[in-house]
Amino acid sequence: MVQKVLRQLIESYGFDRNDLEADYKHRIRGGRPAKIDIAIFRPGAEHTNDNLQRIIVCKPQKKREKLRSLAKAEPDVRELKELLELIPGATLGMWTNGQEEFLFEVDRARFEVRQKPLGVWPVPGEATSDLSKTGGVIQVAADAEGLEDVLLRAHRYINRNLGLDHKDTFKQIALLMFAKIP
Repeated sequence: MVQKVLRQLIESYGFDRNDLEADYKHRIRGGRPAKIDIAIFRPGAEHTNDNLQRIIVCKPQKKREKLRSLAKAEPDVRELKELLELIPGATLGMWTNGQEEFLFEVDRARFEVRQKPLGVWPVPGEATSDLSKTGGVIQVAADAEGLEDVLLRAHRYINRNLGLDHKDTFKQIALLMFAKIP
């Protein structure tokens, strides 16, 4: 799971592999060391908590019947939210299990830290303010494996959440694909 996300960050999003670290051990104010599945640091900076910009938590996928809303996934994403609150430099976070992704941006006020959900994960150098206006300025390239995962996810969603049989689900996916062809 972690290797797949790392490959996607490097190949699709354009992160420099030297700015990524898997299984990063951090220490918060004298507490015991804890592990972050994937840590993304400022470009070219030393891998310390002060230079940590983004946190990714990867959990093994459990078999699910339906994709969950953020409210239903709250117990799972709590670990990510706590990390984002404790590490002052971290401004973006992602929780994924391979099928679901929940993205957050941190808004630090004087006496509180709020995590607001994001719809798109920004690429390096892209401001989150641009995301809310345009839905993502920079296009992220998809690889063949990613396409298979997306089609499988769309098939599951249509089949299970809309109650269509497999034949009608395939028709809906085919219509969607043809609608996207310029």
